[in-house]
Amino acid sequence: MDEPLIRELASAFVDKAGEGPYSLLGGPDVQQAFFEGNIKLMLRSGWVFKSGEAYLAFHESRQKPPLRILFSYVGNVIKSIGLWKLKKVMLKLSKDQLLPSGPCLQLEMLVVPPAFQGQGWMRRATDELKAISMERALPLRLETDSASKAGRYQHLGFKLEHVRKIDEEKAFYCLSWNAQKL
Repeated sequence: MDEPLIRELASAFVDKAGEGPYSLLGGPDVQQAFFEGNIKLMLRSGWVFKSGEAYLAFHESRQKPPLRILFSYVGNVIKSIGLWKLKKVMLKLSKDQLLPSGPCLQLEMLVVPPAFQGQGWMRRATDELKAISMERALPLRLETDSASKAGRYQHLGFKLEHVRKIDEEKAFYCLSWNAQKL
């Protein structure tokens, strides 16, 4: 995956309006650098895949990035947002667990580039993930930063598990899909 594509995928996560939880990281430039680092971490960890025209990153919850990759990532995040801000933001963002613990297939990223949106690529990618989830007998979990994005996943069969409030206006929406409960 080349740098322009990484930049394009990362830009899908930047909160330009400053309303979501990622705005705590700083302005759009800081968020862009942060998400580019996230995508590079996921690439180096072997978690990024292309499904048609959608790009997704997922892994089994027991799978952690190799330490050398994680340390490199943390170093880059500190360079982009600063150690003090990282500590402050991480304390605020990590008050609550994503979802109940236990083995699962964790969706970290699903991006359909603008040129291909509205053509069913998100549905096809989530259907592919659901098939992998059933094959591995693991629930599929994800977290998103807006109610509208959560609504799109609910439309695709995901269940809203809980809303993780960061402050009065900012929240993460935790969703899951489990074939056993259908």
